[in-house]
Amino acid sequence: MILITTLLSLRTKDTVTLEAANRLFAIADTPQEMVHVSRETIEKAIYPVGMYRRKAEAIQEISRVLLEHFDGKVPKSLEMLCSIKGIGRKTAKIVLESAYALPYVAVDTHVHRILNRWGFVQTKSARETDRVLEELLPKKLRPGLNRLLVSFGQLFCKPRRPNVKSALFEIRYMRWG
Repeated sequence: MILITTLLSLRTKDTVTLEAANRLFAIADTPQEMVHVSRETIEKAIYPVGMYRRKAEAIQEISRVLLEHFDGKVPKSLEMLCSIKGIGRKTAKIVLESAYALPYVAVDTHVHRILNRWGFVQTKSARETDRVLEELLPKKLRPGLNRLLVSFGQLFCKPRRPNVKSALFEIRYMRWG
């Protein structure tokens, strides 16, 4: 479920993703069930997620590959996950951290932008940021970093006109717990 929900979430708002995932999983929630659902049914269930037709095709193909090559289970290896067409490093790392509590940081545009603005990295692409983080960031600091920076990026550190004053106020007066 985590893998499919992560695929649905790409370039889609969280609320839309959650609703689409709930509709889809009401129809089928395992690779064994998913391969028997028509692409049109999947498309209808996940609409209006971004690129819903392409994602429906990917869901069917990934379900088929999981059954044929991985006994219907999501692999616990970054290399094995990335070997499946339609699964990139960011998706694989989100799945490995969320499903298996492995120490990965998925680098997306938010993580890349924020870490560059803060001066933690000086990179030109998310792929390069991903490579640098693998080298620099101790494993014990990786869990949850993507979620934290994505939330911060969505609320405050936007691509244009970051709301720095509001962010500082929120951080300063935030109540923990």
